[in-house]
Amino acid sequence: MKKMLKSIAIWAGVAVVLSSVLSCDSEPPTKPDQPKNYTVYIGNYNDGRFWKYEPPNGILDSFHLPVMPEYIPHISADGEQIYVNCRDSIVAVNVSTMSVSKIWGQRLGGGVFASPDNRLLAITGFGLDVVRTSDNAVVFHDSTEVGYGRFSDDSRTFYANYDDPAKMDDGVYVLKLGATPTVKRSVFDGVSARLIAPSADEKKWYIYFDINSDRSAFGVYDVATDSFPFFKYMSPGQGDMCKAPNDRYVFFTNPGTIIEGTPGTTSIFVYDTRANDIVATIDAAGQYGDDPRSYNVCLDNLTITPDSRWLVGTAWGFWGWLVVDVNTLQEVKRESLGIDHYGLGFLLCQVQE
Repeated sequence: MKKMLKSIAIWAGVAVVLSSVLSCDSEPPTKPDQPKNYTVYIGNYNDGRFWKYEPPNGILDSFHLPVMPEYIPHISADGEQIYVNCRDSIVAVNVSTMSVSKIWGQRLGGGVFASPDNRLLAITGFGLDVVRTSDNAVVFHDSTEVGYGRFSDDSRTFYANYDDPAKMDDGVYVLKLGATPTVKRSVFDGVSARLIAPSADEKKWYIYFDINSDRSAFGVYDVATDSFPFFKYMSPGQGDMCKAPNDRYVFFTNPGTIIEGTPGTTSIFVYDTRANDIVATIDAAGQYGDDPRSYNVCLDNLTITPDSRWLVGTAWGFWGWLVVDVNTLQEVKRESLGIDHYGLGFLLCQVQE
């Protein structure tokens, strides 16, 4: 495909349930906000190793997938299946047993994205197929080149970036599923949409645009007015974007590439959807783990846990990661595997609780 994305992903499983003690003559006492132990899965492209990481307590455990991913994997909404594009086939790996089941044939250049209700998979690349998870039956097919995507919160709409070489255009691809599926393509002059995240009510689209190899932009598109109430250019760009599931913040980065262009920045930008502005920046530069050296870490992989509590970021090829408490927008941890484990490639997490 014309556009490949750098992504991060996070895979998560649910661990903790809150309980309360009822008294006979009063309302149940209010317990403090206790963070849940969602598991963050961290992948290394160099050797196929993965780590299970729990942000609240820092527990880390390594494992190997039984298959080697060729593209960014994805996780089911319930956190039980890891979907992996192995180039010659697309498979589902059970998180608990590591058993493998084939769900699709060869698909080059794309990914696998699960709907929040766990009923559908969108398989992208040189074409788009939406299949049911219950029987792998195709419910929609399109020959359009579709890249990185995600479903709406109600699982009824699929959003992605697309490329149409014949028409020499690209932009945002919106598939409305139902008895009669409909497709809308939106093209924005002078920019190429790479990452798209709709708001919970789908009235706004948060978009990371690429302009050229040394310039990108983050924009908030208002669907009703066909306008951008917020737009920020970045140089060199080429970063990642991550929306909090509770719709409060959108995080994005400006790392550039190590090959060419303007040096990147080490900041995570925090866009507040209520204020319609950047309200904070979080700096990833500095020391990681026991290494006394300071690193200018330009993050190009971000993800957030389904409870909107923990933001995790790393850099392609690095060996450490940053953890932010979203409640306070403060960095709380810097974890490291050590320089011998360079090559981290992605973080993955389910999109809803």
